[in-house]
Amino acid sequence: MRDRAYIFCRQNKELNKECEAQQDYSIFEYANAFRVVRLFRSERSPSFPFAMAHQRDLTAFQRVRDYCQATYQDQGSDDARGLGPCMAAGTGADFFGVLPVS
Repeated sequence: MRDRAYIFCRQNKELNKECEAQQDYSIFEYANAFRVVRLFRSERSPSFPFAMAHQRDLTAFQRVRDYCQATYQDQGSDDARGLGPCMAAGTGADFFGVLPVS
């Protein structure tokens, strides 16, 4: 996946010097979503709305994953920059770092 993403950057985004870093971050966040959902499902008394939702509906994460993967494949499975934000939307993660961390 990462090799195809890098090739995509070199062939299509050679002026975008951040493309490869964006690919890396997105792929990392895609993989991180699996860890986050495992944590959500292991919490005894979750308070975060996404954690509660993923405990209530054990098929939710698979639906998110299927949608994100299908979109990635429909676009040719070359540009992975959309995978991370897509998975983050389904797990309640802050992909773009909008929320301040204190």
